[in-house]
Order: sequence, then structure tokens, then C-alpha cells
Amino acid sequence: MRNRHHCRAAFTLTELIVCASLLTTVMSFVATISIRTDRLWKDTRHQKIALDELSNKLEYLTTLSLPEAQQAISSLEISPNTRALLPRASLKGKIEQPPGSIQIVLTLEIDGESVARSTHHAPLTLVGFLSASPAQEITLQSQPADQAEATNPPKSNDQPEIVRESEQESGEEE
Repeated sequence: MRNRHHCRAAFTLTELIVCASLLTTVMSFVATISIRTDRLWKDTRHQKIALDELSNKLEYLTTLSLPEAQQAISSLEISPNTRALLPRASLKGKIEQPPGSIQIVLTLEIDGESVARSTHHAPLTLVGFLSASPAQEITLQSQPADQAEATNPPKSNDQPEIVRESEQESGEEE
């Protein structure tokens, strides 16, 4: 009898199936990671654009006097470049006066611009401080609540909200 050594020069069907399934698993994993990374980069880009817009607006508003800032806030709009990149974004602003300062609060909501559908962006908010002249601070702090209501018309949705110390104190006493 002859001893035959049989050399295998090919793969078996089982080896090919195992290899194909492993390759498919690795490819699907890499594709999933790649798509998620792309979505994350787009979301990060949108956040950066929104933050740049808020920062630019706030920097401008903090250079104004209080009356000028009130007027500018009532007509706030998103810049055309940002509007082109974030078409559903909305920008809101208000002026608050906690004791000892005048704050400008700007909020930009991206509203549905998240590329990853499961991600919900909280609105971005920046706060800046106005440097009021001493006369403005005295006028705002010493004005009685009933006089403030007489000189300031009722607030509408497109006017900035101004919170005065005297209004806060009278609201707490009642």
C-alpha cells in the first residue's frame, strides 16, 4: 500500500462561512461607529456655531448703555450666516437686574437641529454684565414699584424682561 499524503490546497466551506461572518460583523461595527462619529461631529459643529453666535451678540450688547441694550434686545435676530447653517434656531434675550448688577441673558435654542435623532440639545445660554453708570443704577434701584409700573408699559412677548429690585421686594412682601 502506498502512503499518500494529502495536501490541502483550498479552504473548506465551513472555514469560508466563519470568515465571512466575522468579516461582516467587523464591517458592520466599523460602519456603525463611523456613522455615529459623523453625527457627533455635526452636532458638535452646530453647538460651536450656536455658541459663536451667542458670544458675538453678547459681546456687542455688553458694550451698550442700558437703554441701547434694551432696544437691541427687542430686535435681536440671528445672523444670516448662522441662519443658513441652523435654519430652525431661535434667539431670545432679556435683561435682569439682581442686586448690584445688570445682566443680559441670551438663549439660543437649536430646536431640532440635532443630527443624531435621539439627541436633544438643551438651549445654550450666556450671561453678560452691563456696566451701568452710577446715575442709571441709582434710578433703577430707588424707583418705587408703583412709579416703575407707571413709567414702564406692560411687557409684551417681544420686549425684553427687566426685573428690578423694587419689584422683587414688593412681590415677596405680598
